This record gives sequence, C-alpha cells and structure tokens, in this order.
Amino acid sequence: MKYFCCNEMRREAVRKSSLNGIDYLEVRDRAANAPEERQRILFIHFLKPLTAPVPAKENIRIEGGERIVGIQPLSAAPGTGDEDHILKVELDRYGDYSTYTLKLVAGPEDDTPLPGMDVRLASIDFSFKAECPSDFDCKPSKACPPDETSEPDIDYLAKDYESFRKLMLDRMATTVPNWKERNPADLGVVLVELLAYAADQLSYQQDAVATEAYIGTARQRASVRRHARLMDYYMSDGRNARAWVHFRVERDLSPAVPGEPLIAKGAKLLSQIPGESRPTLPDEPELYFKTDVVFETLEEVNAFYKDHNELNFYTWSDQNCCLPRGATRATLRGHLPNLEEGTVLIFEEVIGPQTGVEADSNPERRHAVRLSEDGALSNDPVPVGGQDVTEICWHEEDALPFPFCVSNMTDKGYKPDISVARGNIVLADHGLQIKDEKLGVVPDKFLFRPSKSEGFCEPGETEPVYPRFRPTLKYSPVTQSGPFDKSRSASRSLHPPLEAEIKPSILLNSKVAGEDSPWEARRDLLNSASDDEDFVLEVENDGTARVR
Repeated sequence: MKYFCCNEMRREAVRKSSLNGIDYLEVRDRAANAPEERQRILFIHFLKPLTAPVPAKENIRIEGGERIVGIQPLSAAPGTGDEDHILKVELDRYGDYSTYTLKLVAGPEDDTPLPGMDVRLASIDFSFKAECPSDFDCKPSKACPPDETSEPDIDYLAKDYESFRKLMLDRMATTVPNWKERNPADLGVVLVELLAYAADQLSYQQDAVATEAYIGTARQRASVRRHARLMDYYMSDGRNARAWVHFRVERDLSPAVPGEPLIAKGAKLLSQIPGESRPTLPDEPELYFKTDVVFETLEEVNAFYKDHNELNFYTWSDQNCCLPRGATRATLRGHLPNLEEGTVLIFEEVIGPQTGVEADSNPERRHAVRLSEDGALSNDPVPVGGQDVTEICWHEEDALPFPFCVSNMTDKGYKPDISVARGNIVLADHGLQIKDEKLGVVPDKFLFRPSKSEGFCEPGETEPVYPRFRPTLKYSPVTQSGPFDKSRSASRSLHPPLEAEIKPSILLNSKVAGEDSPWEARRDLLNSASDDEDFVLEVENDGTARVR
C-alpha cells in the first residue's frame, strides 16, 4: 500500500543504507534540441551515483496511459562526472495527458525491483504534459479530506404524530419565543406530545377504512404488504443487526477436543455493563430480553491467536502518515503467517490524532475488512537489523470509507500507532433462539357454508370450511436474517442487501401421526394449494408477528 504521508523520510533512510532509489524524474519538453525529441527524453535522478548493475533499457518499464499505451524505451545511458546519478532514457514516443508510472525491474518478464534498488523507490509516477499550458485550474488533491456533513431533509407534509408535534413546537416558538424547553419531562413538552398523540389518533379514526383500502394511504404493515403483493411487489421486513466481535486472548487457543470447534455456531454473546459480574446465565428468555442484548455467532471458530489482538501498521520509515480513503492494501509490522484469505480485521483509531490521548480517539473510526488473499511475508532491509513485515490486501467492497491516521505529531509528541488493526474477529447475529414454542392446536371443528344449487328450488349442499388459525408468537420482534457467506466481503457479510433472500428465522413443525412435518416459509400464499405446508409471517406495527 502506498501511504500518503506528510513527512516523507524514506529518501533519507535509503541514503543511509546500501540501496539506491529514484529521487525524481524530469521530462525534457521545451528545452529539447529538436521538436521531434520533445517529451521523448527522460532524465531519472537517483539518490546516489549509479553503480553496477546500471539500469539498461530492458530494466525500464513504462506503464499507464489512456489513449497512448505500450511506450517502450529505445536507449538508456548513465551520466558521468557530476551527473553520475542521472540516467538518460529515450522513448519511442511521448504519452497522453494521463499519469504514467516508470518502474525499474529485474528484466522484461520479471516484475521484481532491480537489484540494488529500494523496493519503495524503484518506481515513480510522472506526466508527459508537465510543461503544457492549461486553461483550467486544477482542484487541489487531498488524500485525507475532512468528513462531509449533510444537512437533514425535513418533511413538513407528513400527517402523523411527529408532524403534529413539530407543528405545535414551531407555533410555540413563534408565540412564546422565550420558552425554549425541550426536555421530555417538562410540563409544556408533555402537553404538546399529548395533543400531538390525540391529533394523530383522531386523524386516523376519521378515515381509517378509506386509509387502509389504498396502498397510498395504508398505515398497517399487513395492509401495505398485501397491496404491494397484488401489484407484484414484495415488501421487506428489514433485517436484524449484525456485529463484529473482537476476542482478546492471553495465549493462542485451539479446540480442546479434536474435531470440535473452539466456539460453536450459535453461541450466545451477551451484553454486560463494565464493572458488573454475572454469576449465572438466566434460564428464561424473558430474563434475556429484560437485561441483555443477545447476539449469536454465525460461524464456527477453530483458533484464536495472541498476535492478532492488536496489529500495528508499518509505514516504511515515514512519519505523519495516514491510510487514505479508498485504500485496499496496507503493510503490518512483523511476520503474521496466520493472516489467511477470508480473515476479517477491524481497523480502529485508538489515540486522538491531535492530542495523543487515548480518551480522545473517535469510536466511529472503525472499519472491518476481509482479506482477499493470504498475507505476503517480506522484509524491509533499510532499518538496522531489518524489519519483518506482512503485506495485506482486502476486497474492493471493503475499501476504506474514510482516511485512517496512522502516525502524527500530537500535543504529547510523535505518536506512531494512532490506528491499529485487530484480529480474532467473529460475526454475530442479533437475536436469541427460542426452542419448542407451542403455537396451539388447529381447531378440528369445521364451519359449513351452502354451495351453489343446480336449480332455484333445490336446496344446495353444504361444504366444510377450514377455520382460520393465525397464532401470534409469544416473543417479538422476530429476527429477519439474511444469508451469510464467508467468501463475500466484510461489508456484504455485515450488511447483506435487502434484495437478498431475507426470511424470518423460524423453523415450524407440526405433528402428523406422531411425526414431525416441517413447513416452509413463503413470502405469500398466492401460489400455495390449500393442503401445502407453507406459511407466511406477518409483522404488525407494534412488532407482534402472526403465523398465517
């Protein structure tokens, strides 16, 4: 990953080492001896004088371009005397207005850096049109731009409790400007909210029947769902929350029993107030709902590693660095062989970038990424004794949504590890499994209605009608869960799209002749026969769910 750093100290570090590297590149344009040589002569300035092996044209590669690609070097000649650190390169043609990259490689078919060259300074970006006049003012590029804030979009036309409440508070601000209290416990706010509630109820009762009869005005979820389905649309009930859970371990952990996972799928994860202990786990689901937020793991865990508790970024001897927005690669300090493809890491800001105090870190500066390939182990030979590093890359969908400050000069001096990466991450689903809930017994008494008769005077026969059986689940709200696939990015795993097959997390069985008969969850029953074992879960406004 190429960091954007305020203090680029890599060149000074390379000058003190045994390696060489590119300092800058010069494109000869207006100073060319002949018009045909303009933008075809490059002067590569190195940090140190060129020594064997001197780069030849076979070691020079020009990449990039939009309209003009495949530029090839014709010759490469080193300078002498005071110019022994300059390499003159002649190209077969010049490039377009896009950015190109010049690389010094070991050979035409070998992408590794040229021996004796620093891996970080063996390539450089440049433009052929640096001296070309332009009629446009270029917008300054910021690798770490500040966060953009958006103003709220307020709707004043909604006819419900919130709109009535806001209308009354706005009126009070006009008539009684000195009254600015907004505390819910204030008597004035209480009266406004009571009047808004009463107005909402009266407004609904005035046209309740007509409201539910049309999809544009229906307010009950069941009504809107059925209207939408008749128009060949499906209404989503949303999905449950998911969370990445970080486990900090004191040593490497593996399953105690071979063949069994360290943490099984569906293991309960409970919320807890810091400083309070939990002596025993509750037995009744009601106790969970009253005291805890319950999550359950979505995958099995086979190992935890102590080295993954906190991983530090490596900035290649540079300071005041950040991972820019949109980054998909980074370098970690040390050899980490257990960072395999599919591993999830969470980047987190742990120190305030300005003050250098841990309490000033922004808790919203967290982002999860899933590695798209195994970590690449390598070594930086520039520091004394060398430094082991691990190169990681992650899915494009997990590109950083905002910059992460890695190191900075703070009020408390220079801080190198302002943001870190954390491993030992497990995905958990919000919800609690409740087993063996009884929904009751289907009534065995049928209703009878007369069928059509063939003649006017002939009485029609009666036919049985199955009674309606729509039990209500005891606990609510019901978890609506989406699919989970470890091959997808961390963003897709945490937030599966609503267009995916999101279903209620219910396994419904009925007893038929003493044997379990499983039912299948459907979006609707329009294509189900009367004897098909299909069901639909309808969620009402208050979260209660009926099985139909």
